Amino acid sequence: MNRSDITETINSLFHKKYQTGKNLLIYGLCMCGLLILLVFCWTYKLSDFPGLHGDEAWSGLKAYYYLYVGIDKVHGMNNYTGILQPLSTLISFKLFGINVVSLRICGIFFNLAGLVILLATFWKISGSSAISFLLIMLQSALLISAPRIAWEVNTFTLFFISIMAASIFSIARHPEKKNRLAIWLFLIFSLLGSYNHILFSCISLAGTIALIFVSVVNKKITYKKELFLFLSSIFNQSFLFIGMYYFSENRISGIIGAFFFPIIIYLQTAFILKFSIKEINFPFPDFRYLKHFFLITAGASFVIFHGHSFFDVLTGYRVIAYLYAIDTSYFLRIGLSFCGCFMAAGIIYFLYLDIFKSGRYPALAYTIVVYAALLPLYTQSTSYRYYLAIYILIAIYMACHLSKHPGRQILFWPVLFVSGMLLNIAIFKSFDLNRPHLATVEIPVGQGQKEQSAHFYSKAPIIDFLIKNRIGRINYPKDRYFIEQPILFYHLIAPWQAFPSRQMKIELDPSGNNKGFKLIYEH
Repeated sequence: MNRSDITETINSLFHKKYQTGKNLLIYGLCMCGLLILLVFCWTYKLSDFPGLHGDEAWSGLKAYYYLYVGIDKVHGMNNYTGILQPLSTLISFKLFGINVVSLRICGIFFNLAGLVILLATFWKISGSSAISFLLIMLQSALLISAPRIAWEVNTFTLFFISIMAASIFSIARHPEKKNRLAIWLFLIFSLLGSYNHILFSCISLAGTIALIFVSVVNKKITYKKELFLFLSSIFNQSFLFIGMYYFSENRISGIIGAFFFPIIIYLQTAFILKFSIKEINFPFPDFRYLKHFFLITAGASFVIFHGHSFFDVLTGYRVIAYLYAIDTSYFLRIGLSFCGCFMAAGIIYFLYLDIFKSGRYPALAYTIVVYAALLPLYTQSTSYRYYLAIYILIAIYMACHLSKHPGRQILFWPVLFVSGMLLNIAIFKSFDLNRPHLATVEIPVGQGQKEQSAHFYSKAPIIDFLIKNRIGRINYPKDRYFIEQPILFYHLIAPWQAFPSRQMKIELDPSGNNKGFKLIYEH
């Protein structure tokens, strides 16, 4: 077999224009296999691992309150978060009863729905891009674990981004069409995502600035419809945040918003369709040095405030140590660190091609860079969940790049697959409630605060002790919220008999022994 034959064989497997019905069938089977594996990773022992977090329990208790009392306000735990999480949990409780699986199943449902939307969109590009995206998902500790935890960011981020990405893809692929539905969906779900958590609005702001950068570089506004779309999204989000800050303490503001925003979005859609058809040429000056200054500043600010934590997300071993209390082996850390460095190198290389070498996806490349620059302005907290959006954008970006270059797929796919296997084997080994030792990991998240792996310890030993000794009063020297909220939720699921005269003290065990807690019977 000569060189041209080898090249033709590779192209027949990876490049869309060479794909036959047989190869598409192979891609479809591979995609279904990886999808089933991913869903299994999301759902296996869902009720037990990670242990129930205080914020999850709060959401479940809030949903129970809505069920029997009603909605009292339209913001969540803070005035920069909405109530989509407890509302979805409320529906789940009505359908499946009150339990931990019902609490967490919404995260599985919405992440799976978002993943299916993205895979359908990638399939229109090529089957290999869908495979690439699934492999990136499977090797990410963040994307593997996030759906298992009932936080508003984890539950809805992938779903909202998938609809926005599919809408933008439809508009960009058929610019001559009106795409009224795509515009409407983009504006609705960008608004819902920002209502769910303020950090989501960073996507629209980053997209707007990115399109302006592309227009300056090209000296013409090519993406006029997309630019108006992002600007309209920012306009809506501005009104949303004003309402959330000043008027979210009562239900009336939510009712007003439910009528006000659909009208605004209808008018914006009509405006975008009417005024975004022709290409605009504009004599922009040469901003080459300004571009370099911005890129250096963006990169430096992200590295200073978020670089270390984001590298943890790329490697994954500290993420799983934090969520599952795993003592990671030296071999695992070395293997995942290599894969993380490989991913980081690939991201930087693709960004370089698009920004400096007129690559295929400059708008998406600039969006990622601008998002990284804006993130320290939104938050200096380095909680891992805050990297979900940028990681999903990067996964989409890399999958698009890999779809056009069979050689890069041959290079990346084995690394992604090996990384995913190492990661998931380590996670599955931790799924044992009788482990003699639990790792204690503290993650600094800025402003003098830390997130502890102890917050994800299984609360089963506490519940067993409470039931056995019929404890009626509990003393919490520290971390009361993260211990008390899960206890209240488990008591809601299956109440147990208790005597007020019987008291105990609960403390986290920093050694990781005794299943993570010191349980002291006081009376």
